[in-house]
Amino acid sequence: LRRRRKLMKEFKDLSGGKDRDDFQRPLTSYCTAEEYDMEHAFRRMRVWSRGKAKYVEDSTVIHVRTASRFDEDEEEEEDPEGEGDVFIFPYGVVVCWGMTEEQQAELLTVMNFCAIDGYIEPEEDDFTYSYGDNFDFVYSQDELILCTKPSLDEEQLQRSVLEKLAASHAFAQSSKLSSFAESIQKSIEDTRGLAEELAYNGEIISQSQRDIARNMGRLILDRHTIYLYADVLDTP
Repeated sequence: LRRRRKLMKEFKDLSGGKDRDDFQRPLTSYCTAEEYDMEHAFRRMRVWSRGKAKYVEDSTVIHVRTASRFDEDEEEEEDPEGEGDVFIFPYGVVVCWGMTEEQQAELLTVMNFCAIDGYIEPEEDDFTYSYGDNFDFVYSQDELILCTKPSLDEEQLQRSVLEKLAASHAFAQSSKLSSFAESIQKSIEDTRGLAEELAYNGEIISQSQRDIARNMGRLILDRHTIYLYADVLDTP
């Protein structure tokens, strides 16, 4: 599957003349491993975020407001709207909101220490997001429009985090399924001619018994992986 790049085009109004803010930030999801050691990840993220990491979604997802990590480094005042967010999912996916490429690279370096069966080439999807009046989740030209801005008001900040969490589930599921699709597609391409050979000759003569067993084992592993992560397809 192809790696989607950020499209920084101007968003056309979808609600008959209502304006949206000029604010626009990157939104990126990474599938870097089969799964994460979440206890290890939580300890590392607590250190990385200066104690601001916390569990959400019944302790299955880790969330960090990244201003706790970067604003002090850059000696800037806290900007509630400009703050980034990170959501870490146990099935090996990180979703980053409003972070620079350098900040994302730093985060992924930390997460490499928590990866179980990490990928050599992580799956990456790039989008942008902004805020608009009276919009629900609107998805056009790889841009997501959110309704609730972050704020110093605790209740509004919580609503903003929950909106991003809901969207993050969708992006995380998409990234994980893309990694499944790549593995299955490779298996199909590698074994494409074997069925025809078996039908024509009554046996497979182009491969040794060892190679045939290896291909069968790989197909069984693909099927097992899909069954193991079937909950990824569930509605959050």
